[in-house]
Amino acid sequence: MPPLLSARVKHLLGRLNLNIRRREYAPRSEDRFIYEDILQSHSISHSQGKPPVILDVGANIGQTAAAYHFTLPEFIVHAFEPFRDTFQALQKNVASLPNVHCWQMAMGAKSGQLHLSLDAIVPTSTLNSLENASSTPLDRSETIDVSTVDEFCASKGIETVGILKIDTEGHDLEVLKGASNLLSQGAIQSVLIECSLAPSSPRHVAYEHVRNLLVAHQFRLFGLYEVTSLPPHGAHWYCNALFKHESIFKGLSS
Repeated sequence: MPPLLSARVKHLLGRLNLNIRRREYAPRSEDRFIYEDILQSHSISHSQGKPPVILDVGANIGQTAAAYHFTLPEFIVHAFEPFRDTFQALQKNVASLPNVHCWQMAMGAKSGQLHLSLDAIVPTSTLNSLENASSTPLDRSETIDVSTVDEFCASKGIETVGILKIDTEGHDLEVLKGASNLLSQGAIQSVLIECSLAPSSPRHVAYEHVRNLLVAHQFRLFGLYEVTSLPPHGAHWYCNALFKHESIFKGLSS
């Protein structure tokens, strides 16, 4: 493109708060690189000839599950969403995707049931304890089933998890604790988890806590994606952090 025309295009895009750059110059923190980076360094290994597995914990209405299906079609996706209305939307949205299986349950540190409030403002689910129960209308709360990653995988004969994706709005550490057996065995290859970069956040687990738990299980940070800043000062607020098991990094150096 001629320099003058290029300058005019950039000026017009700037007035629209838009920016276009070549793919090779795009920041690796953009969300579209999550899937590429998950597979860039290794092929998710098949367990005894079985297709690789993704656990989508906190699937919401199926946005991530659908993205996994189209970008990683060889994977089997198990999508978990505990709340009735959101789960029904999830089922509807992925009904035509044969490799996506939906489960109306939450994942936690131990199995059982929880009585939880529904968030009427933000369309995501949370496993934070029910607060101000006396002021919460009955029709704005549900009793949900809770399992653990370890128990679910044992019941389904899943020996290896290619990707454990967690987005449970502050309950993420509990999900990881419920996967302790698989983590300690090195049976989970990648963990993609939403966490906070701010000093305190009521809706996200601090990055340091996530990192400390995963490092203890021989994981290393691979990248940060969809880093969101908090206005008006632009301080980093939260992100999706991708951790990979040490065995994958060893394969890179061999």
